[in-house]
Amino acid sequence: MKFHFTPEQRRLLSVLIFLAKMIALSVPIYIVLFFNIPLHPLQEAVIGQSVAIFNAAGYEAVREGYLIRVNNDFTFGISEDCTPWKSIWLLFALMIAVPRIAWKRRVIGMVAGAFALWAANLARIFFIVYVQQLFGSPAAMFVHDYLWKALLVVVVLGIWVAWLSWNGRIDKSY
Repeated sequence: MKFHFTPEQRRLLSVLIFLAKMIALSVPIYIVLFFNIPLHPLQEAVIGQSVAIFNAAGYEAVREGYLIRVNNDFTFGISEDCTPWKSIWLLFALMIAVPRIAWKRRVIGMVAGAFALWAANLARIFFIVYVQQLFGSPAAMFVHDYLWKALLVVVVLGIWVAWLSWNGRIDKSY
């Protein structure tokens, strides 16, 4: 039996397939969370790079295990959620789920996107501490809990849209 779809039905089927791929590709995130799989190497890298950035910016930053003490007056922890692993995985899933793009272009996008998200995450940590130093912990917690969570979503989607555009998948005629 052969189905004959209208253009609108084909478009809806394409969206459904994209969403099904996204759901399937999100399963590893839930596996990591459910089984509490440790991501210590990512934490170690974020802590080391954050301390180096703070010190280069003129702050006195010291690592104490998974904690960073800044200017002897503010200590905060770098948990596994302070790494960009979820954002990077989401970006990978978005790039993999898009049909009819060569794998070479996907890999280029994923590598470039991972570096961009890593840098954005380090900027996030620096900015939160900067806000804390200027305005105190309540302001820093607001920035951490609300502003940067939304901004990271915007960054992930912005990278994906730029990648789609680079791959000629966005109509620029309007």
